[in-house]
Amino acid sequence: MAKQQVRSKEVSKIINSKLQDNIPRQQILDELAELYHGKNTIAVLIASAPTRERKEKYKSLNTILVALLVLTVVLKIVVAALLLSQVSVFLLPFALIIPAFSMWLAYEVSKYKGYIYTVLGMLALASIFKAMANGAAIQVLGILEIGVLLAISGLAFYLRKKMFPNFNFTGPKKDASGAVILE
Repeated sequence: MAKQQVRSKEVSKIINSKLQDNIPRQQILDELAELYHGKNTIAVLIASAPTRERKEKYKSLNTILVALLVLTVVLKIVVAALLLSQVSVFLLPFALIIPAFSMWLAYEVSKYKGYIYTVLGMLALASIFKAMANGAAIQVLGILEIGVLLAISGLAFYLRKKMFPNFNFTGPKKDASGAVILE
């Protein structure tokens, strides 16, 4: 049988199913590497899949993170709609562009996608620096914005570290010989 190209959604379902059956991650990697091209891609998908126990343990914190992201979406839509409606009613659809990206982030977090936590944490940190550069730290709403962004960033990095211990900023952790570490 010829190897197939990795289709992330399909392979992720297989990985989650095998993790539910308590099959070791290294064994899952070996089995899937025989069926699909792209062993590194498979390793990334395995390292970014949390165990059922970790999902349950950190479910409440993950829900808080999703709620914070949804809150920022609502606030962005309200502020953008207020600002753009003063200029032109025809600009209102543009008020949904940035919030749509934030909703995608919230969706990925709600699905426990391991790679998104690092991206989210970094984006939140960048937003904090941007808000501080704009002088938001001296305004009440700016201080609130920075507080929410700090909470998002802190939760994102904490959950990434706790739920995906073998996944770091650049992908799956590797040992000294370059082999992927999967627990």
